[in-house]
Amino acid sequence: MSYTRGINVITLSIIMILSGCFGLTDDAEADSSTADEPNAAPVIEVFSMSDLTNCDTTGCDAELYHAVVDPDGDLIESGWDLDLDGTIDELVLSNRGTSSLSIANSELVATEMVTDVYTDEGPCYNNQSILTTTTILSSFSTTTIAFISEDTNGAASGVLQTISTPALTLVSTTNTTEIVACTGDDSSGWVWGDKDAQGAGNLVEVSMTSGQGLNWAVVKITISLDGGTPQACAQDDSTASCSYTAYQGAGNSQQWEVNEGITIEGTCDDAAGCNIDVTITQMGVGSEDDRVIGQVTAYADSTA
Repeated sequence: MSYTRGINVITLSIIMILSGCFGLTDDAEADSSTADEPNAAPVIEVFSMSDLTNCDTTGCDAELYHAVVDPDGDLIESGWDLDLDGTIDELVLSNRGTSSLSIANSELVATEMVTDVYTDEGPCYNNQSILTTTTILSSFSTTTIAFISEDTNGAASGVLQTISTPALTLVSTTNTTEIVACTGDDSSGWVWGDKDAQGAGNLVEVSMTSGQGLNWAVVKITISLDGGTPQACAQDDSTASCSYTAYQGAGNSQQWEVNEGITIEGTCDDAAGCNIDVTITQMGVGSEDDRVIGQVTAYADSTA
């Protein structure tokens, strides 16, 4: 090869390299383009297949479905984060499927609410009645967990899922009572009077001043002396600590009627006398409840 020919070959080779004929420039650009492409994070879908169930002192169970895919086809690691600390607590081994999870009570948020309030007003006597209010307090539990997935190139994603108990749990039932004003007497119109009873051992006389006839078989008399423990009175039993005897007119002997009454016998702790609270109750028949139909407060003068 002549000197001139050698110079020409070298020059041509340099021109071909600079012009990219050997593909060096295109390959470098292709490699750079590939390196600049972003790594896509996994795509997730989840839903709850049930509410929180089988709740006890340790926690609740839940059944959930998941599906996950990595758009780049990278290998992924996925699972459930039960305490929302960003770490998988329950690993899943497939890209779609169901999981049965046990969620501790420490991860549940309990919410209490008043679910019912109802009232019951007793019979009206002396323009007063007893109003009982019942309040029902219930609760339900809620939690939020996460499904997390991360590919081998470090791209991660997560989806939150909230689940709750399906029904309310009874927390407490509270009854409060108060005396309220009322107008008129109950449907039977009972109004009662009283006076000090004469004679040794006799405390007080209680009479019906208005109202319908009341069968003696359903009458119950209870007294309290000077605010003490209530005691039931027996009928026509002089040996009992408290007893009562009916006095009647010419009407129905089976009924306590207007202007008829009872004399209550007993002993005051104080020799001078005592305050006596008399409760008149109509006893229920069959499935009926007993109900207070009268209350009388009087003073029994033992010196009279």
